[in-house]
Amino acid sequence: MKKIFLLLPLVLIFLTSCDKKNAVKDVDDSLKKINAFNATFEKMYTDSIISTKSLTKDEADSEYEQLKKIANEYYKSINKINDNIAKEQKKVEAGDKKKAKYKEAYLKALSDKKAEIDEATKLFEHNLNQIKK
Repeated sequence: MKKIFLLLPLVLIFLTSCDKKNAVKDVDDSLKKINAFNATFEKMYTDSIISTKSLTKDEADSEYEQLKKIANEYYKSINKINDNIAKEQKKVEAGDKKKAKYKEAYLKALSDKKAEIDEATKLFEHNLNQIKK
């Protein structure tokens, strides 16, 4: 019985820590994903072509499909951030007394990494336009 009482606080701490949303980490993750897309694009676009067919039997996906997967991961990370902000906003509107800490942390992280985000986003948009050509 003593062991249960000793383990209960540890389990509660673990469960609450898993539920916490970390805006700074989420911004860093999205930045890593957009940078991964840009780096992969740079490697693949050396011949000025993004292939829509697998080049070898070892490659399961074409260059285009590989880039599409990375871009989708980036968009998922942005959607996660937007969902967290929306959920927090709903709680606040429903009368939750807590401040919108996630949104504040997100805006601060954006501000702190503004130059890096702007540069990566500009390159991402440029790379997407290259694919459309």
